[in-house]
Amino acid sequence: MIYAILFAAILLLLAVIAGLLVKTNLAEERNRHVLDQIEELSRRATEAETIALANAAEWLKREEARMRADSVKRSEFVLTGKVAEQLTPFLDAFTYNPRDARFLGSPIDLIVFEGMSEGSIERIVLIEVKTGRSNLSEREQQVQDAVRLGEVDYEILRIEK
Repeated sequence: MIYAILFAAILLLLAVIAGLLVKTNLAEERNRHVLDQIEELSRRATEAETIALANAAEWLKREEARMRADSVKRSEFVLTGKVAEQLTPFLDAFTYNPRDARFLGSPIDLIVFEGMSEGSIERIVLIEVKTGRSNLSEREQQVQDAVRLGEVDYEILRIEK
């Protein structure tokens, strides 16, 4: 009978060990499954990062090209404006005698001393040349406002030798 009890105890012990082994195998399998999922998420994150970096690089190239084209276009407008300022007295739209005009450039483009070429200045006109849809700068607007308000004077500055 003692053998039967001993045999039963051994069987019980083997069953417990088998249960623990099964439990351990299940835990290991679960761990493997979790690790596989982590690896898959990591792989997907790496792919997403690679795609995002490629998209960002492409966007950056497009933006840089757009900004360069915009810069060139603006430079062309500025250059066209500068040429127009210099040539304005020789255009048909210029209603004054070109010999009466003096180029200043900034903050206004031209000063016309109307009648100077005939020997009698009758009027002084300040002209700002604009091309396209360009507007007066803040400084140009201030000059226009000062002239319209009559804030224009004539002074003589004598410098001693």
